[in-house]
Amino acid sequence: MRGLPIASLLGLAACDLAFGIEPPPDCPVLADHDEDADGLDDNCDPCPFKPDNRGDDDDDGIADACDPEPAIPNVRLLFTGFGVGSLTAFSVTGGGGIANDAFHVSTTAHLLWTSEPLDRVWIVAGVTVNALGDGGYREIGVIVDGSPGPDARPNGTFCTFGKTGDGRSYIGNFIAARPANDISIASSEPSFPIEGLVDGSLVAWHELAASPSLTCAFRTATSETSTSGTRTPAPPAGRIGLTALSIDADFSYLFVVGRP
Repeated sequence: MRGLPIASLLGLAACDLAFGIEPPPDCPVLADHDEDADGLDDNCDPCPFKPDNRGDDDDDGIADACDPEPAIPNVRLLFTGFGVGSLTAFSVTGGGGIANDAFHVSTTAHLLWTSEPLDRVWIVAGVTVNALGDGGYREIGVIVDGSPGPDARPNGTFCTFGKTGDGRSYIGNFIAARPANDISIASSEPSFPIEGLVDGSLVAWHELAASPSLTCAFRTATSETSTSGTRTPAPPAGRIGLTALSIDADFSYLFVVGRP
Protein backbone atom coordinates (compact mmCIF):
# COMPACT_ATOMS: atom_id res chain seq x y z
CA MET A 1 0.00 0.00 0.00
CA ARG A 2 1.34 3.46 -0.88
CA GLY A 3 0.71 7.14 -0.49
CA LEU A 4 -1.61 7.02 2.52
CA PRO A 5 -3.46 10.22 3.42
CA ILE A 6 -1.86 12.10 6.29
CA ALA A 7 -4.89 11.64 8.52
CA SER A 8 -4.82 7.88 7.98
CA LEU A 9 -1.12 7.68 8.72
CA LEU A 10 -1.48 9.67 11.92
CA GLY A 11 -4.30 7.39 12.97
CA LEU A 12 -2.21 4.30 12.29
CA ALA A 13 0.72 5.74 14.21
CA ALA A 14 -1.56 6.41 17.16
CA CYS A 15 -2.86 2.83 17.04
CA ASP A 16 0.71 1.50 16.97
CA LEU A 17 1.55 3.42 20.11
CA ALA A 18 -1.66 2.26 21.77
CA PHE A 19 -0.66 -1.36 21.17
CA GLY A 20 2.88 -0.78 22.40
CA ILE A 21 4.57 -0.76 19.00
CA GLU A 22 7.27 1.88 19.06
CA PRO A 23 8.65 3.23 15.77
CA PRO A 24 12.43 2.80 15.44
CA PRO A 25 14.48 5.95 16.09
CA ASP A 26 14.61 8.34 13.13
CA CYS A 27 12.04 6.32 11.14
CA PRO A 28 9.67 8.68 9.31
CA VAL A 29 6.06 8.18 10.41
CA LEU A 30 4.69 9.79 7.25
CA ALA A 31 6.06 7.35 4.70
CA ASP A 32 6.69 7.72 0.99
CA HIS A 33 6.11 3.98 0.61
CA ASP A 34 4.48 1.88 3.29
CA GLU A 35 3.82 -1.69 2.11
CA ASP A 36 2.06 -2.87 5.27
CA ALA A 37 0.22 0.39 6.06
CA ASP A 38 1.58 0.64 9.61
CA GLY A 39 2.70 4.26 9.17
CA LEU A 40 6.43 3.52 8.94
CA ASP A 41 8.55 3.93 5.84
CA ASP A 42 9.59 0.59 4.32
CA ASN A 43 13.28 1.48 4.52
CA CYS A 44 13.28 1.51 8.32
CA ASP A 45 10.21 -0.56 9.21
CA PRO A 46 11.36 -3.55 11.34
CA CYS A 47 8.66 -5.64 9.67
CA PRO A 48 7.99 -4.01 6.29
CA PHE A 49 5.43 -6.44 4.89
CA LYS A 50 3.35 -7.21 8.01
CA PRO A 51 1.88 -4.63 10.41
CA ASP A 52 3.45 -6.24 13.48
CA ASN A 53 6.68 -4.67 14.68
CA ARG A 54 6.69 -6.25 18.13
CA GLY A 55 9.32 -8.76 19.19
CA ASP A 56 12.90 -9.24 18.01
CA ASP A 57 14.21 -12.30 19.82
CA ASP A 58 17.63 -12.23 18.15
CA ASP A 59 18.10 -8.43 18.33
CA ASP A 60 18.97 -8.14 14.64
CA GLY A 61 16.58 -5.27 13.92
CA ILE A 62 14.10 -7.47 12.03
CA ALA A 63 10.83 -7.99 13.88
CA ASP A 64 9.96 -11.64 14.48
CA ALA A 65 6.83 -11.55 12.29
CA CYS A 66 8.98 -10.80 9.22
CA ASP A 67 12.20 -12.55 10.27
CA PRO A 68 12.67 -15.83 8.34
CA GLU A 69 15.09 -16.95 11.07
CA PRO A 70 13.90 -15.29 14.31
CA ALA A 71 16.39 -17.08 16.59
CA ILE A 72 19.53 -16.32 14.52
CA PRO A 73 20.79 -12.76 13.87
CA ASN A 74 20.74 -11.77 10.21
CA VAL A 75 21.38 -8.65 8.15
CA ARG A 76 18.72 -6.95 6.09
CA LEU A 77 20.02 -6.56 2.52
CA LEU A 78 17.00 -5.45 0.50
CA PHE A 79 13.33 -4.64 0.79
CA THR A 80 11.20 -3.33 -2.03
CA GLY A 81 7.43 -2.99 -2.14
CA PHE A 82 7.70 -2.44 -5.91
CA GLY A 83 6.63 1.18 -5.87
CA VAL A 84 7.18 3.63 -8.70
CA GLY A 85 10.85 3.72 -9.73
CA SER A 86 11.84 0.62 -7.78
CA LEU A 87 13.02 -1.37 -10.81
CA THR A 88 16.18 0.72 -11.16
CA ALA A 89 17.89 -1.79 -8.85
CA PHE A 90 16.99 -4.75 -11.08
CA SER A 91 17.51 -6.12 -14.56
CA VAL A 92 14.21 -7.25 -16.07
CA THR A 93 13.97 -9.52 -19.12
CA GLY A 94 11.02 -11.00 -20.95
CA GLY A 95 8.52 -8.35 -19.89
CA GLY A 96 6.91 -7.35 -16.63
CA GLY A 97 6.66 -4.00 -14.89
CA ILE A 98 5.22 -2.03 -12.00
CA ALA A 99 1.41 -2.01 -11.84
CA ASN A 100 -0.88 -1.45 -8.85
CA ASP A 101 2.08 -1.36 -6.48
CA ALA A 102 3.46 -4.77 -7.51
CA PHE A 103 5.81 -6.29 -10.03
CA HIS A 104 3.20 -7.55 -12.48
CA VAL A 105 3.84 -10.30 -15.02
CA SER A 106 1.21 -10.78 -17.72
CA THR A 107 2.96 -13.67 -19.50
CA THR A 108 6.66 -14.21 -18.79
CA ALA A 109 9.31 -12.17 -16.96
CA HIS A 110 12.55 -12.64 -15.06
CA LEU A 111 13.96 -10.18 -12.55
CA LEU A 112 17.52 -10.17 -11.17
CA TRP A 113 18.74 -7.89 -8.40
CA THR A 114 21.84 -6.12 -9.71
CA SER A 115 23.78 -6.61 -6.47
CA GLU A 116 27.08 -8.32 -5.88
CA PRO A 117 26.90 -12.15 -5.97
CA LEU A 118 25.11 -13.46 -2.90
CA ASP A 119 25.34 -16.59 -0.76
CA ARG A 120 23.80 -17.56 2.61
CA VAL A 121 20.64 -15.57 2.01
CA TRP A 122 16.93 -15.75 2.70
CA ILE A 123 14.62 -14.59 -0.09
CA VAL A 124 11.01 -13.77 0.79
CA ALA A 125 8.45 -12.53 -1.72
CA GLY A 126 4.73 -11.87 -1.72
CA VAL A 127 3.05 -13.77 -4.57
CA THR A 128 -0.39 -13.97 -6.16
CA VAL A 129 -1.13 -16.11 -9.21
CA ASN A 130 -3.95 -14.60 -11.25
CA ALA A 131 -4.14 -16.98 -14.24
CA LEU A 132 -2.13 -19.63 -16.08
CA GLY A 133 -1.15 -19.59 -19.74
CA ASP A 134 -2.71 -22.00 -22.23
CA GLY A 135 -0.08 -24.72 -22.38
CA GLY A 136 3.43 -25.94 -21.71
CA TYR A 137 5.20 -25.25 -18.45
CA ARG A 138 3.48 -22.59 -16.34
CA GLU A 139 5.55 -21.72 -13.27
CA ILE A 140 6.65 -19.13 -10.77
CA GLY A 141 9.59 -19.05 -8.40
CA VAL A 142 13.00 -17.85 -7.30
CA ILE A 143 16.44 -17.67 -8.96
CA VAL A 144 19.80 -17.98 -7.17
CA ASP A 145 23.34 -18.20 -8.60
CA GLY A 146 21.88 -16.05 -11.37
CA SER A 147 23.62 -14.52 -14.37
CA PRO A 148 22.44 -13.23 -17.75
CA GLY A 149 21.84 -16.00 -20.29
CA PRO A 150 21.81 -16.07 -24.09
CA ASP A 151 18.04 -15.47 -24.15
CA ALA A 152 15.51 -13.72 -21.91
CA ARG A 153 15.73 -16.25 -19.09
CA PRO A 154 18.78 -15.95 -16.82
CA ASN A 155 21.02 -18.89 -16.10
CA GLY A 156 21.18 -20.09 -12.52
CA THR A 157 19.58 -22.41 -9.99
CA PHE A 158 15.79 -22.20 -9.93
CA CYS A 159 13.10 -23.31 -7.51
CA THR A 160 9.66 -23.20 -9.14
CA PHE A 161 6.04 -24.14 -8.46
CA GLY A 162 3.97 -24.87 -11.53
CA LYS A 163 1.91 -27.01 -13.85
CA THR A 164 2.82 -28.89 -17.02
CA GLY A 165 0.90 -28.81 -20.30
CA ASP A 166 -0.82 -32.08 -19.42
CA GLY A 167 -2.07 -30.67 -16.11
CA ARG A 168 0.46 -32.19 -13.71
CA SER A 169 1.34 -29.97 -10.75
CA TYR A 170 4.96 -29.90 -9.59
CA ILE A 171 7.43 -28.15 -7.31
CA GLY A 172 11.14 -28.55 -7.79
CA ASN A 173 14.67 -27.28 -8.29
CA PHE A 174 16.56 -27.26 -11.58
CA ILE A 175 19.68 -25.85 -13.22
CA ALA A 176 19.37 -23.49 -16.17
CA ALA A 177 22.65 -23.17 -18.08
CA ARG A 178 21.65 -22.20 -21.61
CA PRO A 179 22.40 -23.10 -24.33
CA ALA A 180 22.46 -26.51 -22.58
CA ASN A 181 19.19 -28.19 -21.57
CA ASP A 182 17.80 -27.70 -18.09
CA ILE A 183 18.89 -30.27 -15.48
CA SER A 184 16.43 -31.32 -12.76
CA ILE A 185 17.81 -31.42 -9.20
CA ALA A 186 14.62 -32.34 -7.33
CA SER A 187 10.92 -32.56 -8.18
CA SER A 188 7.81 -33.63 -6.33
CA GLU A 189 4.04 -33.26 -6.28
CA PRO A 190 2.93 -30.17 -4.31
CA SER A 191 0.32 -30.31 -1.58
CA PHE A 192 -1.92 -27.79 -3.38
CA PRO A 193 -2.21 -26.56 -6.98
CA ILE A 194 -0.49 -23.40 -8.20
CA GLU A 195 -3.89 -21.78 -8.85
CA GLY A 196 -4.31 -21.67 -5.07
CA LEU A 197 -1.29 -19.40 -4.59
CA VAL A 198 -3.27 -16.24 -3.85
CA ASP A 199 -2.10 -13.62 -1.32
CA GLY A 200 0.72 -16.04 -0.61
CA SER A 201 4.46 -15.96 -0.16
CA LEU A 202 7.64 -17.59 -1.40
CA VAL A 203 10.37 -18.24 1.20
CA ALA A 204 13.75 -19.61 0.11
CA TRP A 205 17.11 -20.27 1.79
CA HIS A 206 20.29 -20.55 -0.30
CA GLU A 207 23.74 -21.64 0.85
CA LEU A 208 26.20 -22.92 -1.76
CA ALA A 209 28.27 -25.08 0.61
CA ALA A 210 25.28 -26.64 2.39
CA SER A 211 23.22 -29.71 1.59
CA PRO A 212 20.54 -28.92 0.58
CA SER A 213 21.88 -25.80 -1.10
CA LEU A 214 18.43 -24.43 -2.02
CA THR A 215 15.23 -24.89 -0.03
CA CYS A 216 12.02 -23.10 -0.87
CA ALA A 217 8.41 -23.04 0.29
CA PHE A 218 5.25 -21.54 -1.19
CA ARG A 219 2.69 -20.57 1.43
CA THR A 220 -0.85 -19.30 1.75
CA ALA A 221 -2.87 -18.60 4.88
CA THR A 222 -3.96 -22.26 4.97
CA SER A 223 -1.44 -24.28 2.91
CA GLU A 224 2.27 -24.80 2.35
CA THR A 225 4.31 -26.84 -0.10
CA SER A 226 8.10 -27.05 -0.16
CA THR A 227 11.09 -28.67 -1.81
CA SER A 228 14.88 -28.76 -1.47
CA GLY A 229 17.88 -29.92 -3.42
CA THR A 230 21.64 -29.64 -3.75
CA ARG A 231 23.47 -28.43 -6.84
CA THR A 232 26.75 -30.28 -7.37
CA PRO A 233 29.34 -29.19 -8.08
CA ALA A 234 28.50 -25.87 -6.52
CA PRO A 235 28.57 -23.00 -9.03
CA PRO A 236 30.04 -19.57 -8.36
CA ALA A 237 27.81 -17.32 -6.31
CA GLY A 238 25.51 -15.20 -8.44
CA ARG A 239 22.56 -12.85 -8.27
CA ILE A 240 19.14 -13.58 -6.81
CA GLY A 241 15.83 -12.88 -8.47
CA LEU A 242 12.27 -13.88 -9.34
CA THR A 243 10.86 -15.74 -12.33
CA ALA A 244 7.46 -16.31 -13.92
CA LEU A 245 6.81 -18.33 -17.07
CA SER A 246 3.56 -18.36 -19.07
CA ILE A 247 1.59 -17.00 -16.16
CA ASP A 248 -0.22 -13.87 -15.03
CA ALA A 249 1.00 -13.04 -11.53
CA ASP A 250 1.93 -10.29 -9.09
CA PHE A 251 4.93 -10.06 -6.76
CA SER A 252 3.91 -7.57 -4.07
CA TYR A 253 7.30 -7.29 -2.33
CA LEU A 254 10.81 -8.76 -2.21
CA PHE A 255 12.78 -9.08 1.04
CA VAL A 256 16.39 -10.35 1.11
CA VAL A 257 18.14 -11.17 4.38
CA GLY A 258 21.73 -12.40 4.71
CA ARG A 259 23.40 -14.48 7.42
CA PRO A 260 26.77 -13.01 8.46
